[in-house]
Amino acid sequence: MRERRARVMRLKRAGASYHAIAAELNISVQTAYSDVQATLVELREAAFEHAGDVRTLELERLDGWQVKLEDALSKPGADVARLVGSLVRISERRARMLGLDADDEIRRQQALRQLVDMGEARRIVGELLTALRAEVPEVVLRRVQERVRTSLYGQRVIESGGQNG
Repeated sequence: MRERRARVMRLKRAGASYHAIAAELNISVQTAYSDVQATLVELREAAFEHAGDVRTLELERLDGWQVKLEDALSKPGADVARLVGSLVRISERRARMLGLDADDEIRRQQALRQLVDMGEARRIVGELLTALRAEVPEVVLRRVQERVRTSLYGQRVIESGGQNG
């Protein structure tokens, strides 16, 4: 089975379709597909395990540097600012490797998505207002614009007649 999977993967890498692989190796299309999927799962698992090993080695290296820097801090005449800066960078690197700062990244991505969404909303509202100008009386259109500005910008709009909106 391992030899067949290796042959299936060689053909797939060469650009063969599942039908062509099946015909070439005298197997079913489903078997060709299953062999490719199983091999990909094995490769992903191996890569994940390897990444864990690399992460462990990198963390051990950071630990070694941290110990050396902390020892250097206790020596007379140490450049405290430079050493502390290096320790902070080691700590930041460790946090990134362990995913401890993932919440910050998620918040940044969400804020960016909201800005994009807000820009899209403004574009759509602009198109709607342009289309409405031909159909709606000017007084109604101004009220709609004020309400849209309020919802988009969070501003408090004072409507005509002195009432708060």
